[in-house]
Amino acid sequence: MLHFWRAIDRARIVARACLIFYVYQMWHTQQWFEALKEPSPAQAAFTATVWGAFPILLNFYMQQGTDWSKVSMPATPVKNDDAR
Repeated sequence: MLHFWRAIDRARIVARACLIFYVYQMWHTQQWFEALKEPSPAQAAFTATVWGAFPILLNFYMQQGTDWSKVSMPATPVKNDDAR
């Protein structure tokens, strides 16, 4: 079972899904902002905050992960065909 979680972690499925969702939210926020006729300073600040948080999130994504070289894997049982 540990091999399964190791594969999930190495593929970074959860982190990539969160990153994709955030990029979609950034795009959606920008579309909303551009559709405003006269955006207020608060709306501009909101959009800038959403876009400004992306580098922080990206850095967090890039720095995470498990160092699998330090995790001990259980020994795989050896099949002995001679013991009949």
